[in-house]
Amino acid sequence: MNHMLLLAAAILLGIFGQICLKFGANFFKTIDLSSLSASSLLPLFTNPYVVFGVIAYMSSAAFWILALTKVELSFAYPLISVSYVVVSLLSAVLFNEKITVMRWLGIILIALGAFFISRT
Repeated sequence: MNHMLLLAAAILLGIFGQICLKFGANFFKTIDLSSLSASSLLPLFTNPYVVFGVIAYMSSAAFWILALTKVELSFAYPLISVSYVVVSLLSAVLFNEKITVMRWLGIILIALGAFFISRT
């Protein structure tokens, strides 16, 4: 399999996992850290969104390891920053999160960096 496809699969599954985890977390507005117990965490870890998010992350890791057998880490790792851009955009759309001008600037700089690295 092409190394860019492996990287893309790893990144996309990571994005999917992050979005699923946020959907799952939204079911639990706050968790009291002072009274954590296995029984208080059970609903969190059995939430379908959280389960799919964890599975997506595990799958992402598998593709990531396969990609690392074919490319240098110094090339691959900065490309993960693409996920920061996509997750930020999806957060605005799916969760109605506000992205400030400074965040937009940071997102643009991250995207430019990923673009330049992918050209090497």
